[in-house]
Amino acid sequence: MLISNLFSSVAALKPGIGGDEIRSRFGPPASEWHNEDGTVTWEYPQGPEGLQCHMLTLNAVRVLTRVEQVLAEPYFARIEKGWTHDRVRRLLGRPRTAVFFPLKREEVWDWRIESSHPGTQVLFNVHFDEAGAVTGTSRSEQSPGG
Repeated sequence: MLISNLFSSVAALKPGIGGDEIRSRFGPPASEWHNEDGTVTWEYPQGPEGLQCHMLTLNAVRVLTRVEQVLAEPYFARIEKGWTHDRVRRLLGRPRTAVFFPLKREEVWDWRIESSHPGTQVLFNVHFDEAGAVTGTSRSEQSPGG
């Protein structure tokens, strides 16, 4: 199955499907988080250069209750100063890259996101201080060829 078809299929999942069927169709999730309310969230990223990351929430008996494509504005807007690496990771999924800048004494994680300009690559960035707390977010754009 082509990667784009795989993620179109993940996005098309409807509540009520069982976790075993999801795993048989898409394989194991990249990450799995157990939530306080007894639900579990499974992460299905499109890949390091992908534009989508789906979080699937299953109830206590492992039946799908929600599908969210989290590399989108409403999720970016939730990030607040002081958040930890873990909290950001749970919200947006695994970053494309994580780079530490010694002179600035900060770490920056990025995710490739949809661009409104054809041929332009856009990255959503989350900046962390040396203690691992969010200090802010930004975006960067790169035109074709550099």
